[in-house]
Amino acid sequence: MPVTETLENARRLESAGFNHAQAQTLAEVIEAGAHSAREDLATKDFVHAEIQTLRMEIQAMRGDIQRDLRQQLIWYFTLLLPLLGALAAYLKQS
Repeated sequence: MPVTETLENARRLESAGFNHAQAQTLAEVIEAGAHSAREDLATKDFVHAEIQTLRMEIQAMRGDIQRDLRQQLIWYFTLLLPLLGALAAYLKQS
């Protein structure tokens, strides 16, 4: 809030019955709170950049998961094929 708005708020508070010191202090506190709140707000550009970063991270994770899944499937089939061969040989002998 610009200084002129702070002064206008102080004048309004005085006209509502606050003394000058109370009105000035309260107007300054309101200004400080508003300034602090504005600092915590995210801009559209910031939000869009964060979304893009998250999309890239998700894409990387998706690639990692797909690679891990392929490796696990290869490992399972590597174990499964000899077992199936042994089972077929056993059944053939019976």
